Amino acid sequence: FAPEAMVSHQCSPLYGATHAHIMASKKPRSSTVTAVATADDNKHFRKTNTAIGLKVREGRLTLLGRKVFNVMMYNAQKVKHPGVNAPIDSASAQKYFWIPLSDLAKDAAYDSKDTEFLKNSLEELQNIKLQMESDVRWTSERLVSSVTLVNPRGLKKHAGQVWFGYAFPPEVFEIVMSPETYTHMSIFFQGLLRSGAALALYEVCRRFATNPSHMTLIDTYEAWYAMLSGTPMDGSVPPPYKYWKRDTLKPAIAEVNTLTDITVELVEHKNGRRVERLQFRVELSKQPKLDFPTPPVID
Repeated sequence: FAPEAMVSHQCSPLYGATHAHIMASKKPRSSTVTAVATADDNKHFRKTNTAIGLKVREGRLTLLGRKVFNVMMYNAQKVKHPGVNAPIDSASAQKYFWIPLSDLAKDAAYDSKDTEFLKNSLEELQNIKLQMESDVRWTSERLVSSVTLVNPRGLKKHAGQVWFGYAFPPEVFEIVMSPETYTHMSIFFQGLLRSGAALALYEVCRRFATNPSHMTLIDTYEAWYAMLSGTPMDGSVPPPYKYWKRDTLKPAIAEVNTLTDITVELVEHKNGRRVERLQFRVELSKQPKLDFPTPPVID
């Protein structure tokens, strides 16, 4: 089971008075991951193709981690420069991007008061080591270099506004702020998806939706498993393909086809009876999706 589905609802002052009021007005839900954005929000961002389908070497990229990182990218591209909206006057604060913690939780579809779990998820982003490779460059780097929470009136207070600050390592900063080749992504559609595999599949396939071939690249089952699960390829043994296809891949395809603006079809490449390589056929949806609220996820 994904850890996002096991979050306890503990009251915490870290969101500040504004968030506490919002959370108190909501009815209890059975899930911490829900769709809270609407299509009219128009929160699009440019995600460099290098950052789509990242090859994780250490750590694990969870559903919440993927959503939070995308919100971080969206906010950084929106404000354009570190230091904007810095809640405190210090030299170090000018090196961070800043966003209200309540806005981060909303755009990441994190519907819980358990800020300790959210803090742990933010720290997990620092533990992710990845590799980026192009025709002329190979880079090994952490996904996020630094995260911080600041409330000028005190973190233990129920008053004031809590701000989330974050900084990217140099190479990640470059691909976030100045992507050479990129795909337009939507905060709205990521909020509808309820599994890490579905969100990863959507991002990879969305890149090829406008490609003349409408086909993703062909890769081994092991590589697709690592990409969609957010786990390192080295040292991990994926489950038998037929079980992974039944339990993870087919539900992820169903989510993407039902909830997003693309349709995805699995294409298997076999050696005899053994499926060795996979790719996906991708088309833009002919009919726009209706903005129905996402039903609760039942564990």
